[in-house]
Amino acid sequence: MLIGEYTEFPAWLPADPGSGIALFNSTEGAEPFANTVLSVHNPSFLCADGYGGFYALDEGPQGLLTHFIPDGKSFYFAEQVAFEAQGSCHLCVSPEHKIYISNYDSGTLTVVSDNNGHLEVIQTLYFHGGGPVKSRQSASHIHSCRLSPNGRELFAADLGGDRLYRFDIQKDGRLNKHIEQPYIQLPGGSGPRHMDFHPNSRFMYISAELSNQIFTLCFNENGVASVVSCTSTTECKGSTILTAHLQVSEQYNMLYTCVRGTDEIAWYSLGADGSELTFCGRCSSGGRFPRYFLLDESSSQLFIANQLGGGVSIFTVGRDGTVQFPARVKLEAPGAAAIILM
Repeated sequence: MLIGEYTEFPAWLPADPGSGIALFNSTEGAEPFANTVLSVHNPSFLCADGYGGFYALDEGPQGLLTHFIPDGKSFYFAEQVAFEAQGSCHLCVSPEHKIYISNYDSGTLTVVSDNNGHLEVIQTLYFHGGGPVKSRQSASHIHSCRLSPNGRELFAADLGGDRLYRFDIQKDGRLNKHIEQPYIQLPGGSGPRHMDFHPNSRFMYISAELSNQIFTLCFNENGVASVVSCTSTTECKGSTILTAHLQVSEQYNMLYTCVRGTDEIAWYSLGADGSELTFCGRCSSGGRFPRYFLLDESSSQLFIANQLGGGVSIFTVGRDGTVQFPARVKLEAPGAAAIILM
């Protein structure tokens, strides 16, 4: 398991920084232990490369993507590429080894090609939007991107513009605006952050950071998407109550999401066809400010990265999809922001 830990925080944010990327190993029946730290500044997101290694983003004033490849039980630096962007916060990787990077502060989307280990920037897209929450939506803020289930499209969430942009992926990995529906407009002030698809591919779910909702989108027979329902993630109000990540589980027929400020994980039934979510339960995330989590269906474990305190909490998930509180294990990982299992 690899955990990305923020290495610095602004002076106004009272939190202990981490060391970079911590590699946790474990033996059967024992708790995971950290035995390696890879030096990366503010690794905001990690993603497997598809052939044993992984990519790490540096969230800072300059875009930076680092590629690590396996070396026995650890990893070593392979290559790095810099690009013009600020606040890189998310990436996804296509089977063709094209890397799509979301840059929050600059409101841009960067496309990088991995050609047999050589990283090359092949496209940068710029966005110009805004929304009614002026403290957070004075400009576009691309927070994440997601490949469609068939791999032919890419969706990008603009938290600042309340839009979900839609692109066709060309043979070389570059992006063209989707002709029939270049974007999906969400309600003003919602602040879309992360996305996931229902296993039937007809429905997409979007976490709205600012309005604390989950939007359900349905794709009709012509492939055009529209909002069919929305579900609140918390009854609490306030500028520091912020919904973050979400993940769909086919095994449990559930959607899971985390809410910072209330510091909780909540789960919802997808129902018979995925068109409407039904609240099932919630519990503490085991720490402060759960930025990200990963549900591993193969082991029935939920790993939650608590960014501002509490490290990574590991919960058992029951056969019915219920998160069993309290956490089974807590790992010391200050500034935890990203998790991948290798």
